[in-house]
Amino acid sequence: MKQIFIACFILSLLTGCQKATLEQNATRVRTVDFHVVQKQSMTRAALADACTVLDYFRETDGEVTALLTQNSESESFGTVSDELPYGTRTLYFVGHKSEVTDFADGVASFDKVTDTFSYTTTIEVGEETESSRQIELLRNVAKLELIASDVLPDNLSTVEFSITGASTGLNVKTGLGATESTQTKTILVPKNNIGKPDCIFSAFVFLLENESLITFTFTAKDVDENIIVSHTFEDVEMQTNYISRITGKVFGDDFGFQINASTEWAGEIDYEF
Repeated sequence: MKQIFIACFILSLLTGCQKATLEQNATRVRTVDFHVVQKQSMTRAALADACTVLDYFRETDGEVTALLTQNSESESFGTVSDELPYGTRTLYFVGHKSEVTDFADGVASFDKVTDTFSYTTTIEVGEETESSRQIELLRNVAKLELIASDVLPDNLSTVEFSITGASTGLNVKTGLGATESTQTKTILVPKNNIGKPDCIFSAFVFLLENESLITFTFTAKDVDENIIVSHTFEDVEMQTNYISRITGKVFGDDFGFQINASTEWAGEIDYEF
């Protein structure tokens, strides 16, 4: 009987040690510092010009969780440090100039769509994982510009954009727009622009595919909300990291536009009407 008791006691010790070892392995972590840039060799100040907010998300067992929000005023802006549990981990970084008003099911919703960049990586975390990594953000938005080649009228107060065929939310897994929604934007026209030609009005959009067609309505109003002029453009071609530019006379009787795409971005798309 005494031998049986001793055997059971030893077995319980072995079982307890095994359980403790398993629990310890399950919670082992590796601290990794991620140095975020928008272009190679970019300084912290240059990163802050591209995006003033940096959000960090981690995916575990298929669920994406928001872990950190950095503001460009922070001394640590652009450096994200995380204690990553051992195993396969997928990480998401999103840089923008807005506020995330909601985050659910891997979709970030913003109070407004701004120039937005992201990076996604999947790493195997273990003892050999590098403790420091540099990641480069990629642009997630397309940009729509309208250039009024004629002079702005004296009674112009605001310009409104209404865009359909795109999204106001970002799927952080795909880097594309989440679900189709109508995006609206109201631009207060600076008084010193009145009477001047070639004024630019613009908006950023999350496309549902890298190449998409959107419908865009431009409405100009006076201070009393009376419509001065309104134009709708259908099937405007847009592409992620491209500027689609609509140029023409907006306020005169000889209404006419040319549409294209360009600049420091990946390219421009031109249209003529």
